[in-house]
Amino acid sequence: MIRIAEELFEAIDTYFLDTGKLVYYQLFAHSGQNERGESTGQQLEGWFKGELMHLLSTLQKQQQIREWKSEAKEPGVSGAIDFKIRVDHELLFLEVKAAYLGIQGTSSFSPAFYLSAGEVASDARKLRSLLLPARRFCCCLCIHLQRALK
Repeated sequence: MIRIAEELFEAIDTYFLDTGKLVYYQLFAHSGQNERGESTGQQLEGWFKGELMHLLSTLQKQQQIREWKSEAKEPGVSGAIDFKIRVDHELLFLEVKAAYLGIQGTSSFSPAFYLSAGEVASDARKLRSLLLPARRFCCCLCIHLQRALK
């Protein structure tokens, strides 16, 4: 049984850092396109959340975690929290971001874009507004893929 958040994050790291998944990062990072036909990386976060749901379902079936819920509605919170997870000794809330770093279309995106644009800050404010005593995390999957030079 996973007892604390740090053990859950070890399981998440093991799952996502599997070298067999590397092809999927690139596939989903390049799957969205804008009106000019340029890659936008829009599908990456949906894929990341879906894979995390699969992992959490597996961990629950193996009785490694007690329960989990996606898009959890909580009192005092505007909108839904991406994940609510109960491990043996802790209640955890996770907000998830997938940051596609590098060139998308004609623009280049660095970590500062995601931090200064308020996406991560918005998630942090949402987590801070929780009324329940629980640990809160913002999990970021950062993918940096370089475009091949012509």
